[in-house]
Amino acid sequence: MSYKDYLMVFLAIQYLIDEQSVICRMGNLIQTNASKEGSLYYAGEGFSMQKATVLLQVKAEAQIQPVFMNLETFNNNNEKFILGDDQFGYPINYKGVLGY
Repeated sequence: MSYKDYLMVFLAIQYLIDEQSVICRMGNLIQTNASKEGSLYYAGEGFSMQKATVLLQVKAEAQIQPVFMNLETFNNNNEKFILGDDQFGYPINYKGVLGY
């Protein structure tokens, strides 16, 4: 395992033990990095995580195959199509943005 892998394992274990302290620590690190001039994520002097706006973007692609049903396959335009060899099942594409 690489150093990065070990860090991810330790973070996962700590998260299971004390979720709140891990979240607070991550917030502190983000605030510290965003306050450093010249940083890739520089947000200005006096940046505060408590006053920051959070946006989260999720993109997911999946293919689902019904187990007990033999249904004809239709795309988003209600057009029938045949699954190719590289397709597992019904394609589902999702993209969403959440902010608070």
